[in-house]
Amino acid sequence: MKKKSYYDLLNEEIINGFKITYQDKLSTSEWQNKREQIISRDNCKCIKCGEPKITLYGMGLREMNQSERDERWERISQIPNSPIKFSKDKIVYPRVTVQLHVHHKYYILNKLPWEYQDIALITLCDLCHKEVHNTEKILVFKDDSLTETIDLEACNNCNGSGYLSHYKYYMNGICFNCSGTGYFELK
Repeated sequence: MKKKSYYDLLNEEIINGFKITYQDKLSTSEWQNKREQIISRDNCKCIKCGEPKITLYGMGLREMNQSERDERWERISQIPNSPIKFSKDKIVYPRVTVQLHVHHKYYILNKLPWEYQDIALITLCDLCHKEVHNTEKILVFKDDSLTETIDLEACNNCNGSGYLSHYKYYMNGICFNCSGTGYFELK
């Protein structure tokens, strides 16, 4: 299926009168092309942790950590009449899909996601992306000079990441509270 271009979205905005969200911008062909370019540049791996270490059928996978294994075992063991009949020490744990994201190291007010220089963008796996947004303040600059910052209120639903990993099955996990921007408004 061919992705819509930003120009197509602008035409739809004019004709139908709807507002283009950040999520809409991330679904455009322009962003998808830039995203693929950055992921390819970073050798299809998270630059922070190196995931995915394993690929199967073109999909990145990560080994489950012990807490994920224990949690999965608890869920499996509680299913009545589960077709899985083996003990905890003999279970073969499946691998977990790794979603690669392209992270903006900073934002520039009114700049489209694909208009950034390549050095402003890095590839992170979904877990590292969430961690970066939880532990680092992502600066928002007023313009391309990168001299004056703007203080924005981070979304309290996604903590400024614009992404909810537990909803990755729906709209690729884009936060429905801030539409993927990670921020609400100027303070």
